[in-house]
Amino acid sequence: MPWFSKRVMFLRHLNGLMNHRLKHRLYRSSADEDDDSIEEAKDAALASIIKHCEGKRYLFHSATYRKGRADRFSDDLPPPETVEQATAALPWLTPDEFLQKCRMSKAAFNWVLGQIEDNEEFTTVGNEKAGRPQASVVHHLMVSLKYIGTEGARSNSQNQRQTFGIGQGTADVYRDRVMRAILKLRPTYYTWPDKEE
Repeated sequence: MPWFSKRVMFLRHLNGLMNHRLKHRLYRSSADEDDDSIEEAKDAALASIIKHCEGKRYLFHSATYRKGRADRFSDDLPPPETVEQATAALPWLTPDEFLQKCRMSKAAFNWVLGQIEDNEEFTTVGNEKAGRPQASVVHHLMVSLKYIGTEGARSNSQNQRQTFGIGQGTADVYRDRVMRAILKLRPTYYTWPDKEE
């Protein structure tokens, strides 16, 4: 005997109810009842509910469906309120652990972070509608540095997804944002030497 999901069973029930109401409507029209406006409004409302339910893939999943731990940055950092608080929390990792995770020393990490943290690449644009704030610059930089500092097949997005607990596309987005922010520093740090230099 085939198994049907709760959604399918619910839609079948709604469609059966709609068929019943349509038969009733046919009877009312043949009986020449005068005022059918309330019943027609009920039919329209039921049709609207059916259309809405057919358009939703998940009708009966809880609000916490697939919302496990958001990321693994919390293993290294508490959730930062500001960039300063996040960098202050970084000594939780030992220097060797920090070097292994971020592929550079903490002093170098803080210097790079200070250079890119105010870049417009890290401002939230368009995410207000989705209701998801953009991740902190610290997280972006950690993902990018891990990618740059890892060679071979271990540098792929799947490895980063497992290391940081983020989506494969998210890792790509983080790296792209950091790279664009660093490339915008070119006029400051990449110049022709003058006569004295």
